[in-house]
Amino acid sequence: MERNVTMAEISDGKLYSRDDMVKAGCDDCRGCSACCHGMGNSIVLDPYDVYRLTALRGDTLEHLLEAGFEKQTAWRLLNTLLVAEYEGESFTTLDMVSVDLYTGWCQFIKSGAAAAYLYRDGQVEVIEAQSLPVGVSVDTGCDVVKRQLKPGDMVILVSDGVPDGYEKDMTEMIREVAGPNAQEFANQILIHALAGASQEAADDMTVLVLGFWNKN
Repeated sequence: MERNVTMAEISDGKLYSRDDMVKAGCDDCRGCSACCHGMGNSIVLDPYDVYRLTALRGDTLEHLLEAGFEKQTAWRLLNTLLVAEYEGESFTTLDMVSVDLYTGWCQFIKSGAAAAYLYRDGQVEVIEAQSLPVGVSVDTGCDVVKRQLKPGDMVILVSDGVPDGYEKDMTEMIREVAGPNAQEFANQILIHALAGASQEAADDMTVLVLGFWNKN
């Protein structure tokens, strides 16, 4: 299979966005994508600290994946780094998807993240987890969910600002706006989420859509 990864996002108006997207080719047949949202004590983090945290988590994760580390090993290293750097005061949600493009097997690796969604033939499956965000403690773990993908499937990752702003049934909205173009799909989800928030984002909103199809 081949994949196409697209993103749509809007900031809540702060100087630096707390959302970040990572896209890495782990090797020739595997692709990894992740959506992160920074959290923590707003007194501890001034705007430059937010920028540093965003760059630290995104760059570190991307470098680890590109270097060939297994996804869960990369997660553990990132978690240890954030705990050492911020002592549990600042942390980040992580929603990572790894897909074997030969077999179609997909791993969702989730830490404190909003629900992800798998869209297939007009149906939406909600992928949820209960684990804590990255950087809370060295003793925390991540949740791993596996699914077999088919050509035409769409995987949707969102930061928590999207469902928090929309405040309605996300699965119904995703079904209504779904289409074959991943970029337009991401744009429409963000447009509807922003409309649900009365056109004013109370938090950063990021939508990441991964589309899969047969390789010609």
